[in-house]
Amino acid sequence: MQVDFFLAQTLDSIVRKIATDLPHFGSDFEPNVRTADPRFGDFQINGVLAHAKQLKQNPRALGQELLDALNASGAFDPEATTLSLAGPGFINIELSAPFLLRWLKTFSSAQAIRQAAQSACAGQTVVVDYSAPNTAKEMHVGHIRSTVIGEAIARIVQFAGAQTIRDNHIGDWGTQFGMIIYAIKQSGYDLDLEHENPIADLEQLYKEGNAAYKASDEIATRVRAELVKLQNGDPENVALWNKITQVSWTAFSKVYDLLGIQFDEVLGESYYRDQVEDIYRELENAGIAEESQGALVVFHPEHKRFATQPFIIRKTDGASNYASTDLATIRHRINHFKADEILYVVDSRQSDHFEQLFITAQKWFDQQLAKLPKLNHISFGTVLGENGKPLKTKEGNNIKLRALLDEAIDRSFAIVSE
Repeated sequence: MQVDFFLAQTLDSIVRKIATDLPHFGSDFEPNVRTADPRFGDFQINGVLAHAKQLKQNPRALGQELLDALNASGAFDPEATTLSLAGPGFINIELSAPFLLRWLKTFSSAQAIRQAAQSACAGQTVVVDYSAPNTAKEMHVGHIRSTVIGEAIARIVQFAGAQTIRDNHIGDWGTQFGMIIYAIKQSGYDLDLEHENPIADLEQLYKEGNAAYKASDEIATRVRAELVKLQNGDPENVALWNKITQVSWTAFSKVYDLLGIQFDEVLGESYYRDQVEDIYRELENAGIAEESQGALVVFHPEHKRFATQPFIIRKTDGASNYASTDLATIRHRINHFKADEILYVVDSRQSDHFEQLFITAQKWFDQQLAKLPKLNHISFGTVLGENGKPLKTKEGNNIKLRALLDEAIDRSFAIVSE
């Protein structure tokens, strides 16, 4: 067998070619070659079970049929590989020590590995969207997963030959700024003065503004008025908003510097606020979006849940939201970066949002006869607080990410020193 860098792809290609001529398989068979549990081998062909279910056949019998064909094909050198059937039709592939030694000798240097790996994504532009904290709030322990997983993926994709764009889509627009600006004005807090921890002060002001908003209808009206003034370009509120953004990014940068992370693009939701009207008009003209109870929404009749679960792209009060700015962001990444693929590293609570976003974007681009990049949601579990619920800034004092990293450094230093 050939000593290729991407062994799983090589094996997958061999299995597909052999399966094409088998009576119960054919060209549509998906081998689904994956790395195996080391107890059973190096790789495993997992596709037989799903294929048998589709054909309503015995999976182990089909697995045996495929195994016999693979052994008889001559494509697998018995001195390099051992194939065996396991369970309900899984085929394990074990590589021999001499073959593995040949692989190690072929790719024995960092340069050889890099050259081989770069064939995977060569010529591709991949945008990795990750971290995405909200301004006016300290990054807390809940931000660690998106930040670290996203950076790891960006480095892997870059190593694999892609032009990689690291994009931090920060939350710098929305209702919370009415609360913060209201609280700043009420307290007389001066952002121009030097403060020991201004981002912590802003977070506290947000909590106070949020509490006041909930406590009184009269205050809620004043908070909304501050937000409207900001959205309409009021000079005082825009100046406060700019200072809040600057203070926030200074605090975020200290965390990113500790982690060795740098972004190529930092554009928040605010950047797209003037672009959403075009999105509304195009989706309505294409017959994709419709008015429903005062909001502009998208339904997907072909989808079991999304036929009745609306994808709201403009709220009843006329405001934009994540859906509308995310659609505008896709268009920006295509026009500005010529993106071939966009990876969203966001926790699993947003799975429905991204599924609806991707379906909507596909219909929108199909109407415009335009090519949509590959869109992938890289989901992960949620960091929970002591109450077993997701962390929320407005509901308590979460462990700050900077404090967590500082403690990790101190503990590591103590261990190494000892």
